Amino acid sequence: MHRHTHGLLIPFVFFAVCGCDDSSTTNQPPVSPTIDAATSTSITDMFASTEDMLQDSTMALPESDASMQEPRASGLIRRIQNGEIAEGTSVTLTNVVVTARLGGKGFFVSDGSTQPFSGLYVYHPNASRLTIAPGDSVTLVGLVKSYFGGTQVAMNADAIVSISGVSELPPPVLLSMDELCNAEEIEPWEGMPISIENLTVDTLPVDGGFMVSGVEGECVFPIRPGISSIELGLFFSGQSISRMTGILHFEDNERFLLPRSNDDIITVPLATGLTTIRAIRAGDVPLQSRIRLEGVVVTARDDYFVYVSSTMGGPRSGFRITDRERPVTVEVGDLIDVDLIVLTTTTGRSSQIRVAGTADLRPVTIQPGELAEEAFLYSLVRLSTVTVTQPNPAVEFIEMNGETLVFGDQSALFLTDGVTISRRFIEPSFPFLRNGDEFDHVAGLIIKHNFRVLTDGVSTDEEVLALAPRLSTDFVNYQPRCDSERCVGALEAGDLIISEIFYGGSCEWIEIFNPGTEDIDLTHVTIQDPDSSRPGTRPFRFGDGILPAGRYAVVGCLPECLEGDAPLFFESDLGSALANDQDTIELRAGDLVLDRVEYVARRTNGMQLDPGTLSG
Repeated sequence: MHRHTHGLLIPFVFFAVCGCDDSSTTNQPPVSPTIDAATSTSITDMFASTEDMLQDSTMALPESDASMQEPRASGLIRRIQNGEIAEGTSVTLTNVVVTARLGGKGFFVSDGSTQPFSGLYVYHPNASRLTIAPGDSVTLVGLVKSYFGGTQVAMNADAIVSISGVSELPPPVLLSMDELCNAEEIEPWEGMPISIENLTVDTLPVDGGFMVSGVEGECVFPIRPGISSIELGLFFSGQSISRMTGILHFEDNERFLLPRSNDDIITVPLATGLTTIRAIRAGDVPLQSRIRLEGVVVTARDDYFVYVSSTMGGPRSGFRITDRERPVTVEVGDLIDVDLIVLTTTTGRSSQIRVAGTADLRPVTIQPGELAEEAFLYSLVRLSTVTVTQPNPAVEFIEMNGETLVFGDQSALFLTDGVTISRRFIEPSFPFLRNGDEFDHVAGLIIKHNFRVLTDGVSTDEEVLALAPRLSTDFVNYQPRCDSERCVGALEAGDLIISEIFYGGSCEWIEIFNPGTEDIDLTHVTIQDPDSSRPGTRPFRFGDGILPAGRYAVVGCLPECLEGDAPLFFESDLGSALANDQDTIELRAGDLVLDRVEYVARRTNGMQLDPGTLSG
């Protein structure tokens, strides 16, 4: 490895040079037929005609394995690039073609072919004084050098570059984004013109350029000025690019693409007019396009988004619209028309919403494994035979760096077969969920949960796709797991009664009785004050326990307060102390009142109640 020590401050001098072969044409990148596409795709002229753009932007590109003509200089460039010629060797490159200049730093040459290892960077300290131009056939002498990851021929400051004529520029080699992401696979294309298709602007600006990624989200790759300046004001994050062409250059252990002119960056034109959710989800509608959706169904809404679907449903039918100002109030089931700006393939920002009627959109039944498919994101779906495997997944509150951080998925209601059921849109009214509980169906939207987890002291960000029910009717036929003859979901008024209470002392308690002939699973039965406004009031919920027929259970502060035979004892503060003046206590199974006790002041030595009554 060697670093140049010439001590020169070399400025970038940009030249707009197009190496396109105007005689080569292919088809223009596709645009959805339902969209009126703007004719501009050229960065040089954003308002060029479609005919001119076809000429400038649709050059046919050879594949990387194409058979090409025999290279100039007896394959010398290839031998230098593939390491056959040792570093420090003096070489003479004869009749090589200049493919681009790199300001005052140097220039690129080629043997004229598109074979691997057929391009090379030439460093010249006084390159700005050279009169060479792309297309010139030149002869030069220099030393083979390795410069921080790149191979080059370095010339002396007073070295002469002889021009012997004009040659045809080699066409760029078409590479895939997968090849560009692989350091070994792109090594043979160093110093050569290459092209990549179907890109998205990822980050802007970076060192006067920007980063791009493939439409499928492969690696990000830097695009830099150097040969030509980049008009950054014409780009935006998320913009679609149909083709990017430039010289692949290695320098300072980095790889980047150097466009030769603005014409090397061919953007996908924006669109206007009527389109469909499926066209947006398929990537056929360029980002930042102003479009209209007609007759889409509102499937859900929250504080930030309105979620809509095409009336057909299924994969790629869902879309979300950011609508913070909410000029029009919409409800689930409304059929709407909306004007919006496309922000991503799944999200848009509305400018106007019109309610056109109502529609009954039925969810599409999918298998648990399909929920993880991005195609179903924001679609209305349904899972059949859902069994709860983990109710209320654990959330951790941890003090770190002087603040309390939350770790875990706070939006998760329960897990089933590896699928997260979300409470994003609705908090279900049923207060009872435990492992083994079942539903015939659970419907909702597929959304994303983003949250932090703490593993071995290291905080990481997690993202899962979750099914988010929107309405109470999205939970169909709840069937609680039952460990006895009777369970909370099948109880009726009077099946459990409050048989005795004691309040006003240091050891308050409530006794319940099973007057029936069948054992009762107490799980999720609650004891509560119907007046939730009392300070500290909260229900006591049984987490487990079987109360046999004809037997009692006691809920209280201290087990030593018990007298006699009570088969079950549950230690609890009863959701705050029983009021000494007067109070009402209810025994509930969900929304059903099984028994109720009302008492008044001056009764401080306990109450013995008649079994089955609703008042004491």
